[in-house]
Amino acid sequence: MTDRSLAIRWQSPADGGLEHCVLKIADTGITAEGVVIGGRGEQGYGLRYRVTADADWAALRSIHLTLLGGPTLALRHDGFGEWTDGAGAKRKEFAGLLDVDLGATPLGLIATLKRQTWKTGRTQEIDTLVLAVPEMTLERRRVAYLCLEPGRHYRVGEADIRLDPDGLLAAWAGRLDRIADPAEATA
Repeated sequence: MTDRSLAIRWQSPADGGLEHCVLKIADTGITAEGVVIGGRGEQGYGLRYRVTADADWAALRSIHLTLLGGPTLALRHDGFGEWTDGAGAKRKEFAGLLDVDLGATPLGLIATLKRQTWKTGRTQEIDTLVLAVPEMTLERRRVAYLCLEPGRHYRVGEADIRLDPDGLLAAWAGRLDRIADPAEATA
């Protein structure tokens, strides 16, 4: 595989929020850096993030989120189900979890969809680490995913999710629409 960087943008039709993400894909792993301008809450919010994953999206390895003007949340994953916080303390309440819903960005969802084996018409319930934004809270939750077409079309709750041929989010009904096709990012 050749290293490459892609710039992707999504917009939330519900609140007018906008996300800009630079995805760096290499043989050694994937790094995503981005910003989200969210419309939820009284005044909306701004969020800066950096997320790393294994090269095959098997697990998110590190999550670093900073709410502009607010708290920072940092987590690390060992690839086998153990989580630690930014100070290195074990987060035992999340032991065994590989899948993450990052709340403000679809990157955790992309990792879950790429990691699992899917069959058309089958629902999988997956224990997930859910991060709420802008609240910056964490909880363990069971999430049901229905596969409508492996690698392309899924449903979570009432929302349909569509991926492009590269497995990147094209649309998440009611939550996010890609407003620009992935393009080579410039330095």
